[in-house]
Amino acid sequence: MTDGSANARIGAHDDLLIRGAHVLDPASGSDGVADVRLSAGHVAEVGENLRGTRHLDADGLHLFPGFVDVHAHWRTPGREDEETIETGSAAAAAGGFTSVVMMPNTDPIVDRPVVVSGLVRRVERESRVRAYVSAALHEGLKGERLTEMRLLKEAGAVCISDDGLGTQSAGVLRTVCSTRRPRGCP
Repeated sequence: MTDGSANARIGAHDDLLIRGAHVLDPASGSDGVADVRLSAGHVAEVGENLRGTRHLDADGLHLFPGFVDVHAHWRTPGREDEETIETGSAAAAAGGFTSVVMMPNTDPIVDRPVVVSGLVRRVERESRVRAYVSAALHEGLKGERLTEMRLLKEAGAVCISDDGLGTQSAGVLRTVCSTRRPRGCP
């Protein structure tokens, strides 16, 4: 859920107190029962005997950080009959995923800056979770010619992937690994 949506639902000044959840957060080392206070859609405080405007009893329940899906197939652009940004992000949010990386095997394939930038704009408007655009490593996902990765990154791509097709040429893979990273490419 985007911060704007969370603020609209909870209210900018309302706190939600999740009381008595088993909090598991590897980043902070938390692994035990605690209260969690949310303010403006963000974790504001974790501890005991906290106060909040609204309360949710979570006794016997577990509370985790948001999950990340690094391989999502939302099919936008071009195959919205199968999945859209709206339906994919709603499913992600319902499953506890707060971030996803969208694969580039769409129609058109996400292998040109104009496609990347258009998809980034749509994600900003339509997604209920943080969604990141993955661009194709090869033009048309054909494994023949490398895409213009620097331009794809400038357009908003966060990484490159041929979505399981793999690079068939060791020479192409060597070129990608040795020359692209120093140039600031994904």
